[in-house]
Amino acid sequence: ILETMEESLPPKQRLINQLFRAETPEETGRILEANRGLLDDDLVEGIESYIAELSQNRDERAQELADHLRGVLQQIEAKRTIQRG
Repeated sequence: ILETMEESLPPKQRLINQLFRAETPEETGRILEANRGLLDDDLVEGIESYIAELSQNRDERAQELADHLRGVLQQIEAKRTIQRG
């Protein structure tokens, strides 16, 4: 059911959901590589918004997710830098 619901989401939201679920930097790297065309300022702003929201929550899992997304942002910036050449 979740996969069906996710399919109806806009591509960037699907990408963010996949990045949330990824468990390792290698996995997020593969996901980002497969979606290079979506790595733009809009995506970065969306992820930064999630980080800000999660950071306000004192729950340990929320903090772990915020840290995870910070790592994802670093990967995105690295891939965008390479893309620009």
